[in-house]
Amino acid sequence: MGHGTQATAQPVENHPTPPPPAAAEAPAGVPGTHCGEDLLLIVRGSAEQPQGEQPAQLTYQQRGNDLFGVPFAEDPTGSGRLGTAALEYMPQADAKIAALVYPASAIRFKGGVTPTLDNFHASASIGADNLLAALHNLYDPCGSNPPNVVVTGYSQGSDVINIAISKAVDSGNTTVIDKVSKFVQLADPSRRAYGPENDHALISMAPTNPVGGVSRAVTSGVQYDLVLPSLDVYRDKNPERFSNYCVPGDLVCDTRSVEAWRGVTLHVLYADFSARCQAADGRYTQFLDCFYVDVRRALHPDYRIETITSNPVVHFGPGWLNLSVSRSLRDELKRQNVDIIVRSFGIPVGQGHTTIRAGGSGSASVLMPLLPGGPVTLDVEIDGTKVGTFNAEYTPLTMEDSTALYVQPEDEDLAAIAPPVREQMTDWNTPFEQRLELVRSVFGHEMADLMRLWFGYVYRYGWDEEHQEQLAKLNAEGEIYPVNGRGDRARPIIALATDLQYALGIDLLRFLNTVASVL
Repeated sequence: MGHGTQATAQPVENHPTPPPPAAAEAPAGVPGTHCGEDLLLIVRGSAEQPQGEQPAQLTYQQRGNDLFGVPFAEDPTGSGRLGTAALEYMPQADAKIAALVYPASAIRFKGGVTPTLDNFHASASIGADNLLAALHNLYDPCGSNPPNVVVTGYSQGSDVINIAISKAVDSGNTTVIDKVSKFVQLADPSRRAYGPENDHALISMAPTNPVGGVSRAVTSGVQYDLVLPSLDVYRDKNPERFSNYCVPGDLVCDTRSVEAWRGVTLHVLYADFSARCQAADGRYTQFLDCFYVDVRRALHPDYRIETITSNPVVHFGPGWLNLSVSRSLRDELKRQNVDIIVRSFGIPVGQGHTTIRAGGSGSASVLMPLLPGGPVTLDVEIDGTKVGTFNAEYTPLTMEDSTALYVQPEDEDLAAIAPPVREQMTDWNTPFEQRLELVRSVFGHEMADLMRLWFGYVYRYGWDEEHQEQLAKLNAEGEIYPVNGRGDRARPIIALATDLQYALGIDLLRFLNTVASVL
């Protein structure tokens, strides 16, 4: 855990930890099997240690083909952020835990300059093969007494899961994939903006863009598919076996081409985030505490399992307070003012300020003219309206330390939020300026300019008779770019191709330079 929104773990009454399962007798002649046991397999994210060129050298705690040969608490090597959180939020008796062996390589640069996804894709593909092999090693010896397996993945680790599923589906053999009790994914690069896997997460999230994760944004601009159609087909057929967690604005799972630097920051702060958790009756908990309730419930569906943190204390100080604000609390058409007010016995003693745009994220440093002498609270206000109050504590952190809040209204109803961004962009009942601002906020200024240019082509060539009157008005008002009447019909085709490239996030060199520090 970082120094951000930390909380003291408190036991949850009336929610007993499931007893350790009785050890199942291994089939004769097959050592190291885990038949009938509860198992959690963690797939770490890009650049999480250890790193190495030869995956065979990265053995971690593995003994032979047995990933679970060494107690996880004795050697959590190769489990990354999810492993650290598992030790904090999962009782040791809940399950045996292991980390998948694979490279977890980050993006490299050709010639030290040009970013390439080649090694990322190769690393994730190796991980997918290793995951399928590991599942076969766990299930094949056990017949009618299989282990109960949950698989989690963070960042690239989620794409390892996704590619493994696609490979199994495309091969026509999904036997081992079908046996996994649940896949619980964090910051998934192949996340869909709208999909049933999002609905089953215990933390709700309305996406800020219509694309989804970064793998979907760039998949048509590289020489291989990062997201295969078979993944979505399988997810749609098995929605109850997937949970997908993402903070709005995270560059990897909720990709936007603007304010991308902030999305990089959000991506690495999950250990410091507080968010409303359905498992805590909608109260704020540590983000990864809620995540692991989902994992534990999949391992022990007959037990009542809830979070161990509730309304955690927000640690603030000289470091940054990072915010991700739900779509239902903001206006996607304008810049909004966000104030962070620290109160001691109800009296303001410190304040920070930031602004948010359509992406809904910002960072503020809290100025403290007076150091509080007792308990304090932290209020979050948007345009003068209080949207959240948190128990807080001043901690003398360094400027590099961060705390993070995903601010949501109580009992947020995602279905009641404004129509999905994609629908607003294409709906003629949505004012043109609003549509243009949404395009600009998600894809950048270039895409907004291309949209105006494309509307000019549509008007010039009469391609949309139904809306020709509205287009004529936009043209007369100068809202769309006029098209030279001497242009031929090849020009709009070229414009459309460029338009689609930007719509998918393909200003590839600039875009990948931004995400290189994450993937």
